[in-house]
Amino acid sequence: MRVSELPRPSPERLLRQAQAEENKRWGARLKIFLGCAPGVGKSYRMLDEARRRHERGEDVVVSAIQPLSKRCCTNWS
Repeated sequence: MRVSELPRPSPERLLRQAQAEENKRWGARLKIFLGCAPGVGKSYRMLDEARRRHERGEDVVVSAIQPLSKRCCTNWS
C-alpha cells in the first residue's frame, strides 16, 4: 500500500491528540494575579479568566487573600 492511499486523519483528531500530549507533558498550570494597588481590576480579571476556563471544561480553583493591614498602600495617603 502506498502512502498516498492511506486514510488521512481528521484535523480535529490531530488537534485532540496534540492537546492530550501537551496536557500529559505539562500537567496543571498555575496563574497568579498579584498586585498591591486597590481598584485596578485584579479580582475582576481573575474571576473572568476562571469563568472562561470553566466554560472550556477545565478544572478551576480560585483563591484570594486580603491582608488586614495594607502596608504598601497606607503610606501613600
